[in-house]
Amino acid sequence: MRKSLALFPLAVGGAALGSLLAGAAYCEWALPGGLPLGNVLAALALCAPAAAAVVLSPAGSWRRRASRAVLWAAALWLPLSVALAGNLALNFAGARGTAWLWLSLCTFVAALAALAWSLLGLLRHAGRGARMA
Repeated sequence: MRKSLALFPLAVGGAALGSLLAGAAYCEWALPGGLPLGNVLAALALCAPAAAAVVLSPAGSWRRRASRAVLWAAALWLPLSVALAGNLALNFAGARGTAWLWLSLCTFVAALAALAWSLLGLLRHAGRGARMA
């Protein structure tokens, strides 16, 4: 049951990423307050693998702790991005744009690494169960 719960954040993140990559017109819609929907979709796409990693990791394990830390980092990506840009549209100039690219890349890689670590842990655990049977 727990493994199937991980499909939900992955499906949401996949849909968000798909919308962004397809250049969907609704990504430009302004939410109340002026934040573009595409920025929220990007944040969801970053949070999804980390959230799935939390669900897939055993409670109390180092994998769970690391996955939670990465999920927090992914959740803070949008507020940090807005702070770096100084605007809700995330229009950057100069060194702040470079810093944002590094922030985004590191967050994305960390989220994927957390998911990969959780999946490897599941595979290792499944392999042990198969050998014992």
